[in-house]
Amino acid sequence: MKRIIYFLVLVLAISHYQCGSPNKSTEDNVVTVRLATDADRLNPPLTSNANTMQILGQLFLPLQEYDPASLELEPVLAKTRPVIANIDTGEYKGGMSFTFEIVEGAVWDNGQPVTADDYIFTLKTVLNPAVPATTWRSVIDFIRDVEKDPSNPRKFTVFSNQRYILAEEGCSNFRIMPEYQYDPKGILRNFTLKDLANAEKAAQLVTSDARLQEFAAAFTDPKFSQDPAFITGCGAYKLQSWTKDQELVLVKKDNWWGDAYAEKNPMLAAYPVKITYTVIANPATAIEVLKGGKADVMSLIPPQQFNELKKETDFASKFEFHTPDFQGFGYIGFNCKRAALSDKKVRRALAHLTNIEEIIQSVMYGLAKPTVGPFHVARDYYNKSLAPINYDTEKAKSLLTEAGWADSDKNGVLDKMIDGKKTELKLDLVVAANNTVGISIAKLLQESAQKVGVTINVMPTEAKVMMTENMPKRQFDLLMATAAVVNGNDDPKQFWHTTSDTPDGSNRFGFGNAESDALIDQIRVTLDKKQRDALYLKFQEIVYDEQPAIFLFCPQERIVIAKKFDAKTYFKRPGYFENMFTVK
Repeated sequence: MKRIIYFLVLVLAISHYQCGSPNKSTEDNVVTVRLATDADRLNPPLTSNANTMQILGQLFLPLQEYDPASLELEPVLAKTRPVIANIDTGEYKGGMSFTFEIVEGAVWDNGQPVTADDYIFTLKTVLNPAVPATTWRSVIDFIRDVEKDPSNPRKFTVFSNQRYILAEEGCSNFRIMPEYQYDPKGILRNFTLKDLANAEKAAQLVTSDARLQEFAAAFTDPKFSQDPAFITGCGAYKLQSWTKDQELVLVKKDNWWGDAYAEKNPMLAAYPVKITYTVIANPATAIEVLKGGKADVMSLIPPQQFNELKKETDFASKFEFHTPDFQGFGYIGFNCKRAALSDKKVRRALAHLTNIEEIIQSVMYGLAKPTVGPFHVARDYYNKSLAPINYDTEKAKSLLTEAGWADSDKNGVLDKMIDGKKTELKLDLVVAANNTVGISIAKLLQESAQKVGVTINVMPTEAKVMMTENMPKRQFDLLMATAAVVNGNDDPKQFWHTTSDTPDGSNRFGFGNAESDALIDQIRVTLDKKQRDALYLKFQEIVYDEQPAIFLFCPQERIVIAKKFDAKTYFKRPGYFENMFTVK
């Protein structure tokens, strides 16, 4: 479910998809996309990596997906938007039902139809506590059961026990997987979805019935994440080859079923016959590859280089430059469970030492907007009453003094007795080694902090190590990162609820208490926009006060695309859709 799950409703003043037509898949329509980091594993429930999800979108399909231009949900595998009904009586009173039907022509690679059984299997997989799918599980925790239509194997109704703000998205905007491929023994058929959807019952089953563990062990086998022979979806493309940290190649399937629907449903457009993802960590190296004609698309170009490339006549003659708003925001996250950072006064002091205005002008070259909270500035419920945290070294000094930090030994570094031991205020800031913008920001903070007696060690780290070690294991004091938002009302649970403060959860900060959790829980079930917006504003006030991160800016994307393609860019991540490129 390509969420990691923040959604954003925003109408863009750009044209819609070009209408589909199978004959646009010409032999010379071959696209090479530069990625800064490799995919981790091509198994939908097991990843939240943005690059991986970009690739998975070509291999697996959901019932519905967000249209890049309108940012409205549109059918993909589903025939139409669901029939939605409130449930006012019975077991699921106070909940909702969603009735879907899958298009007749949708088939898996073995020719079997995509059915309700595959949908149910995918849900069971995620709800199996033995499968490390916490992020996805938090998104569908409102689903209680699915009832198949006895006369139509493609038709089914999803039941929820609450009127969740993202219920339609939650039950339709995730990648469906083929039961025959990923559960050949039919293990999960021994368990009802209703039982697995009950967290307490599922926890009992996973300890009392070894078959759930058996399935999880098989499902998480590397072959289902890496081997082209075992990675199977109903999307237009299949994995041809994957050389780790170098290149991943997708080829379009012969006689793909979706081509017959693409003219009427552009959500099924798939024009290139081959898509190659080439992994090049260093932006400068990647730009040289572009200049050499060995790559066609590059995003997240460092702002300075992006502006310089515009001035290069030869490059500008071959590439179009695009700057749509980026679907996310940059931040420096705190590990609030570290003793030195457990006091919010220290965290606010470090925020006062971050010169956002200078960062936007000297690092981002004006291609960003400042932000102070966990929602995109384009939200109509973004809390504009929260004042920007200004650059103020004197205020930072005062807050650090209030928090008990002083330079007792006059060595230029603040210290404090913690658990009976003198501790100096020295912090490690982890940043991706290939993130030149992030490193520049980190060094500016390092210089400011040094002026008030705080030592910040900038730790450039391989991006893969950050994703697999530092973030899940909380091995950092400060962490430079980007949070993605998607397309609908924000559900803060994934990033900010205490139940997401787990190794495979996304609350990396150790943020949260009973009050913030209660607000998040209330936001998720408040369907009235006016009431929900008031809750959003209150939640932002709590985050602002607690300062679990330094919220930096909402940037503009910096994308170049070879002029040989007819291609558009969008707010929706990753800002372009390579499956829609056509050769001019």
